[in-house]
Amino acid sequence: MKARSPKSTANSTGFNEVFGEITVRLRALTIIVMMFVLSLCLVQIAGATSVYAETSEGQFGEQKSAFNEAYTGYKNARDSYSSAKKELDSKESRTRQRLLQKAKTFMLHADRSAIRYLDVLKVRVEQVNGIPEDKRSAMLAEINRDSDWLLKTQTDIEKAKSIDELRDIAKRFREHWRNYRGVSKRMAGLILHEKLGAMILRAEGASSKVSELVVTIKAQGKDTSELEQLLSDFDGHIKIAKKKNEDARPYFESIPGAGETSSSFQEGMKLIREAHLELKEAHSTLSDISKELQLVAVDS
Repeated sequence: MKARSPKSTANSTGFNEVFGEITVRLRALTIIVMMFVLSLCLVQIAGATSVYAETSEGQFGEQKSAFNEAYTGYKNARDSYSSAKKELDSKESRTRQRLLQKAKTFMLHADRSAIRYLDVLKVRVEQVNGIPEDKRSAMLAEINRDSDWLLKTQTDIEKAKSIDELRDIAKRFREHWRNYRGVSKRMAGLILHEKLGAMILRAEGASSKVSELVVTIKAQGKDTSELEQLLSDFDGHIKIAKKKNEDARPYFESIPGAGETSSSFQEGMKLIREAHLELKEAHSTLSDISKELQLVAVDS
């Protein structure tokens, strides 16, 4: 059962008080009517005896007056009940409409947030290097299908006429995201893998250039021991980063479209972060290599 707002509870309490008062009045009226019926029976019996005819006529007049008074009270109580019920129904209707609108706003926000996430994912798939074109096309098609579904769901949300109808839409939304969550995580992981791979490839290119410079400088008879040590450290970081990045790929590829996705994704991301730290160390070492090359140039 849903919890009502404080205002709605106050309205219900007021209605209950009115209804309780009316119920008491109706019970009292019922007793009065029963007394009146009983009195009529007694009047009829008394009417058969002429001795009590005059007395019975007077009693009948009194009972009739009491009945009319009781009926008027009953009618007033019935009118009060009807008025209170209509007022309460109107307030509850307005409350339900406000709740429906708030629920719609929340769901539309969630839907649009999901679309924005897919837009970012789409840009990354389009721009990152290293993804085979057939896989890139498949990823983009899947993202577009999901975006279309989310756009259609926005229309369903806006047209919903009741909380129950909106609840059914929310259930479909959750089930859809549960099924798509694995797909999105797999894509996100593979994008990071390919992006890191491109960075590693550039680092390997830098290593080759430095290696050529070391050979040239060494041929000039200069001391290159410091450069060679720095280059060895640089290559070591690149090698570790490459290995960790390659180890991360199977974890992402094994993520199912639906079901439990956390374990594989977290393991893959752990390796990606470690590979990224190695690249940061490599970048720092490359900065030291640049400084050493400047010193060698000054000495010449």
